[in-house]
Amino acid sequence: MSVLCVQIPGFLLQIAYRAAPDLRDRPAALLDAHERVCALNAPARREGVTLAMRPQQALACCPDVTLRAADLDEALGLQGELLAAMTALGLPVEEHGWGRAYLDLHAGSAEASPRSAARQPDEAQATAAALGKTLRATLGEPLVPALGWDSGKFTARAAASYTAPGRMKLVRKRDEPRFLSPLPTRLLPLARPNLQELSWLGIETLGQFGQLPVQAVVQRFGPPGRTAHEWARGLDRRPVRPTAVAPTETLACFFDPPAATLEPVLVALQATLQPQLAMLCRTLCGIRSLYLALTFSGQETRSLPLLFVEPVGEIGRVMRHVRAGLEALNWPQRLERAEIKRLESGELTVEQGTLFDEPAAATLTLAELVARLAPRYGRIFRQGQAVDPSHPLAERRFVYTSP
Repeated sequence: MSVLCVQIPGFLLQIAYRAAPDLRDRPAALLDAHERVCALNAPARREGVTLAMRPQQALACCPDVTLRAADLDEALGLQGELLAAMTALGLPVEEHGWGRAYLDLHAGSAEASPRSAARQPDEAQATAAALGKTLRATLGEPLVPALGWDSGKFTARAAASYTAPGRMKLVRKRDEPRFLSPLPTRLLPLARPNLQELSWLGIETLGQFGQLPVQAVVQRFGPPGRTAHEWARGLDRRPVRPTAVAPTETLACFFDPPAATLEPVLVALQATLQPQLAMLCRTLCGIRSLYLALTFSGQETRSLPLLFVEPVGEIGRVMRHVRAGLEALNWPQRLERAEIKRLESGELTVEQGTLFDEPAAATLTLAELVARLAPRYGRIFRQGQAVDPSHPLAERRFVYTSP
């Protein structure tokens, strides 16, 4: 394959900076339509603010953080311009979060479209340069993308992540191990607790993770771990696909008697969505959008489209959006049937920085974790100390003391 990744670092933040340039130099975070943090800058991240936090949680971590509503309407318009410029090449384009998309350069025909066919580095460089020039003119200087090229999507994304805006990085197949090995494990869209566990084990880079026995990785992290292990070694055979929709058939929940309250509806929808989400997470994908069709007593109907800022792989976050949407919906009568008409999926994303040359630590050491939690929970943490390692009774060999 021949994959070009186009990435605008800090896409949502760059849009906010255009309206308020002073946000660059102080902790700032953007909120989505459900009052959750959907983007944050480096000063806010250093103070402990993370994605999906509520405003109260963000302010508890950083009282000085500036919270603004993300301008999603403008973001959608600029995202459309980005995808339109890429689609104009006549090649498959796969959207991957705000300000990021993949382009399949291998799908072009050299006879039909000499400019589009780019299977070798020099050909890819020419195509990427032309596309970058077009995007610079279309989106403006603050939204200049970084470009990465490789034979697989993950390495192409890593290359774009470690390239300055306005530049491109091409990774040849033979150079993949050398390029990927020193990069941090946080480039993998694994759950944060998994990354924390790897950090505690001293596994900080893709090279270290890729050297682990695959059986041990699968035993610890399940099928998503196998996928991440392959990506860390440069093995990514996924094709570039346009918007992925699953499942193909309608999934329906029936209520007899019809539901008058929200809770039984949420329970039924979660039971229906959970297996679908589990299948997506096996390949490190999540839900990008949902379309619910609701039928009430008297055959009155309502529709509920839900668009997530980024693909979501956690059932709890999905159901929070579903709950908020159903609470805001006008229920004319009792609910008889809820149908999932469309479920769009996408690759799970990692938090974008402005440039990853010197990435901040994504995880905490044990000492740092204790220092952060001790003021809130008191001296409940203990560390083991060997006092008599040869004692025949295990309880006499060690003592636990406060750090």
